Amino acid sequence: MIGPAALAPLPNHEEPLIRRVMPELDSMRGVAILWVFLYHALFVVGDIAAPGPILKSLFVLSRSGWLGVDLFFVLSGFLITGILLDSAQRPAGAYFKNFYARRALRILPLYYLGLIFFSVVLWGRGKVSLGFVSLSLVYLSNLAIVLGYAAAPALQVLWSLSVEEHFYLAWPMLVRAFRRWHLVALLVAVALLEPAVRALGVAVWGVSQTHLSVATWFRLDGLVMGAALALAVRAPSMTRRRFSRIGTGSILVAALIFGAGLPFGILSRKVPLGAALQYSCASLLFAGLLALVVCAGSGRFSRWVQIRPLMAAGRISYCMYLVHVFIIQSFDRAVLTMGSHPGTFLHLPLLSVAVRLLLLLLVTILTSELSFRFYERPFLERKRFFT
Repeated sequence: MIGPAALAPLPNHEEPLIRRVMPELDSMRGVAILWVFLYHALFVVGDIAAPGPILKSLFVLSRSGWLGVDLFFVLSGFLITGILLDSAQRPAGAYFKNFYARRALRILPLYYLGLIFFSVVLWGRGKVSLGFVSLSLVYLSNLAIVLGYAAAPALQVLWSLSVEEHFYLAWPMLVRAFRRWHLVALLVAVALLEPAVRALGVAVWGVSQTHLSVATWFRLDGLVMGAALALAVRAPSMTRRRFSRIGTGSILVAALIFGAGLPFGILSRKVPLGAALQYSCASLLFAGLLALVVCAGSGRFSRWVQIRPLMAAGRISYCMYLVHVFIIQSFDRAVLTMGSHPGTFLHLPLLSVAVRLLLLLLVTILTSELSFRFYERPFLERKRFFT
């Protein structure tokens, strides 16, 4: 556990790197969910004619929105590993009971509400299969996608929650069983093996792009790099300067690998090099950014990384992630029913896209805020019984 001395304020308005409350991490969650939202919100309007420089810039940004999921993975690996490390000295019963109970209270109520609601609504439209729903009930929606079970995009977003849940189930046992240096060795091994496995998947096994994108065994990079960062920041010899150097070094290495891979197809996951290194570079980049954000959040530059609108979005990011695709597609379906295109329904592309984005974002935020206050919070308050 983190002792009082470790949490005491430091000179020059600096706090410890690891604190009970780290608002800057909510800011990063906010960035991640807004990035993912932009990706899905603009995907359908990317083919409108002559969008102009503003819309072109938005489309370029939105096309990289899939990276928001990798940022979520890095954050999850960092936070979950930190929780486990800080409670590793407790008796085994309390260690496992508290962790799994708190995770269940955070994740399961909203997950199953969303799964049931979307399945009922989409079933009537023929947009979901029994196989997908059945596997999703046990957090195997990513396997359902790999196996080809039909599901609307509103349900397909569950794949990343399945990946995280698999990590949550296995990782606590490993943290409990191994010493920290053994954990470091394991994480390094996985981080090095993942690119090789993906390259083999494309070059030898002929796996599909969908399989490569959603299968747990191909998507561990972000989780293990976040976990490695949690171990590093808790090392007895770690200082703010060293941790910031880890962050800077990670970003530079990611940039160098990406730059060196440009002539060899790193931008395409259809070729072995791109399949191997895209996710690794993204995860390494985000791990580096996370290290720098933690340093800034605990120091004199905290206001630059503790941004209230992003923190607010980060607080409700779980529900935003679950509902945003359903809201987007429901709106676009209504517009198409009226005989218009979602990207030009106001007859001016820029105005149409701006109004559409604002409406979709407001509805998503309002839905998520109501869910957090009146549905999720009662479950979250019960977490105090498992501390």
